[in-house]
Amino acid sequence: MEPAGYRLKPLGKQHDRDGFSSSAGSLFAYLKSQASPEMRRKASAVFVLVPEDEPARIAGYFALCARGLAPGAVPEAARKCIPRYPR
Repeated sequence: MEPAGYRLKPLGKQHDRDGFSSSAGSLFAYLKSQASPEMRRKASAVFVLVPEDEPARIAGYFALCARGLAPGAVPEAARKCIPRYPR
């Protein structure tokens, strides 16, 4: 359920990633540089929480990934499509 005055939307080009701030730099870095490529590869789905009156401003976000894989479990040919993050 969405908080009053906000909407959940799939991350899109219209959303202002540069305006998002977080005390955890890794959250900003993910949103700015990794979220869109992962969505294009269908490696994750990213949703943003935006104010109804400022639909481009990101107030928060979350990402969904179907599952985690150990690096050795992925065939070599498919590894280029899978992001590499610390476990």
